[in-house]
Amino acid sequence: MSGSDGRSIRDPKDDILELTDIHEDTAVFGELVEDLMRRTSHQHQQGTAPSTTSTTNHSMIRHLKIDGYGGLREPPWRESRNIDLFFHALTLHPLASIRLENLGMYPYDERSGTFPIRLLTKLLQPNGTAPSCLCELELRDVILEGSAEEWRQFSWTLASLNSLQIFLLETCDCAINFPAEQFTNFNQVLRNLWAGPLQSKTLQHLTLHPAQNYGGDLDSATISTILRQSPSLQKLSISNIGRLNNDIMTSLFISLATHSQDGEDETTAPAPSPLSLRFLQLKNCEMNQAALTAMSQFLECQQPSLKSIQLGLSSTPKQRDIPYIYRESSMVGLFETLKHNRTLEKFVLSSDGMPPKMGTKASKAYLDMMRHNCSLLDMFVTYPNLHFHPNLMGFYAKLNRVGRRRFLLDGHLRTRDEWVDMLACVADDESCLFYFLRLHPLLCKI
Repeated sequence: MSGSDGRSIRDPKDDILELTDIHEDTAVFGELVEDLMRRTSHQHQQGTAPSTTSTTNHSMIRHLKIDGYGGLREPPWRESRNIDLFFHALTLHPLASIRLENLGMYPYDERSGTFPIRLLTKLLQPNGTAPSCLCELELRDVILEGSAEEWRQFSWTLASLNSLQIFLLETCDCAINFPAEQFTNFNQVLRNLWAGPLQSKTLQHLTLHPAQNYGGDLDSATISTILRQSPSLQKLSISNIGRLNNDIMTSLFISLATHSQDGEDETTAPAPSPLSLRFLQLKNCEMNQAALTAMSQFLECQQPSLKSIQLGLSSTPKQRDIPYIYRESSMVGLFETLKHNRTLEKFVLSSDGMPPKMGTKASKAYLDMMRHNCSLLDMFVTYPNLHFHPNLMGFYAKLNRVGRRRFLLDGHLRTRDEWVDMLACVADDESCLFYFLRLHPLLCKI
């Protein structure tokens, strides 16, 4: 059940603590301290250390979520004994996931202010000498603030996490009215991420979307290093971390192609670990001829794991209207590559500039790609005259979902029942139904 103030009153056996609709009254944190300490005391009475995973561990908090929902007044984060005790009590629990959302959203509020970085650091610090068991850390719309020493401590603690599977930093910021050193400290944290948990062998999901572009000073080998050091990585989404320039994009796709190869010559270094990446999203990036060539070569590798590529281009002022990839010859080459790709299910290419209208050659290449590609379920390319795209894409996506590949690539379906099943799947769509009947008129006799 839940109290009238929005906080949750949990069963002692529940390992989830969720705080919502919080406000300036800190009494609730004092009450929660008592509950957290009771759970810890009960655990010790059972003779089990908090960091173990025995059946008696059910009373310990494993999952924490605090969501301020952008309330008009937040607790006085910086000057409350109840809040300090609450976060201290949480360090006695083996947290596996931490989700903080909509906190510190009112930096001009003299009482509430921003969210102190030291409180977040305290949550990430393991209890005593026990290793941290944190697997998931998600920060959304959190405005952080602290002294230079507190930022350094946070950066060091974050880099020491070696069991992270999910790390998400989305639209987070340091104080809006920050002094210059706040900007520097936040930027340093982003830089240190590349040398810390982002190269963990356990990392599966990485999202970095700061509220502003702080510039992580990335080099062309940075993302490639992440792919090499994080063989379990399945989702990579990056925006506003330095510039994803042409060199970085080229290096990225070359690295992906390398990981997609079955093996290497015996005289060379051992083959890289198999690629696990399923979702790739890069915003504010550039794509020149070298980057486009590298991406095309990767798509030709027919990597079975990667299902989605989403690119958001950020053009330079001198080339704002016509990014290289939007030149007609470039688009014809890209569509030709996608035409033969058999693994990708989603491809998105957008631009913050206004590309030219699609030329005749590119239009023909696009239609030819849609007719022959049997894996794409969703595709979007920013073009002002691609008005037929939604209906056309939906038509071919439905054909692909019901198994068009088996007809076009394998020649035919083997049994009468398979044909009946396919026709039944498109019976409510005349266009799809007539598509198959046109390809195989004998189906009318079934």
